[in-house]
Amino acid sequence: MEQKLDISKFNIVNLLAIFILGIIIYNKSISNGNFTCNNYILSTYLYVALSFVFITFITTIFNDYLYKFYTTYSLLTFIISIISIILINFTNNIYYTHLLWITFIITISIIMIPLLNIMKHKKIFFNTFVSTAIIVVILTGMAFWKPEYISLSWGKALLMALLCGIVIQLVQFFTGNRNNSKFNLILSYAFILLFSLFLLYDTKLLQVKALKCISLNKIGIKPNYPRESLGIFLDILNLFTNMGNINLYSK
Repeated sequence: MEQKLDISKFNIVNLLAIFILGIIIYNKSISNGNFTCNNYILSTYLYVALSFVFITFITTIFNDYLYKFYTTYSLLTFIISIISIILINFTNNIYYTHLLWITFIITISIIMIPLLNIMKHKKIFFNTFVSTAIIVVILTGMAFWKPEYISLSWGKALLMALLCGIVIQLVQFFTGNRNNSKFNLILSYAFILLFSLFLLYDTKLLQVKALKCISLNKIGIKPNYPRESLGIFLDILNLFTNMGNINLYSK
């Protein structure tokens, strides 16, 4: 039997949100075919919001199709996502930027499908969403309230910690220890801490870039909001996935 796409009220709301965010971005972030320095921080967060609305829409309406695609082409999807995020750092063309950004968001949506399905099946999606939202609001509020407490010198240490975490996960995977719930729980808590610090760091970095935007624009270096949004987007996404793991392994 042919599967039908899920056109529900929820998806209509998502489409409306995408349309509204697109209109706001066009009016607030783009001028004469290029990104403008006006509303730098707002523009970045608009793309962060648009990223998550896109993922919600794609994973809801195309769930079954994307899951089948993931099971067959998971490695290809991962490679395309890496290529997209690399290439977006080497272009300032507004059209190429959006094409690469949308490609990256689609691949992330595909990669997220198995975890999202597990969360929905185990009925932990809502708790995970709320917990992540609370963490993000508190940390973002702290970053804007007391930015002097956050240092850009954290960057190298955070990157090293992330690389160590990735190596640990790879070792765990190849040694067949990936189903160790207790270890996974500890690792997820560690990643929650790490990406909380990353979110503080990236928020401070965003503030600094916003202050420098006009002077850089004068020498031909224009802002690129889809690219600027990726750091905060990935921080929040990793907080969400690890919070989901915590809720899953705690059951």
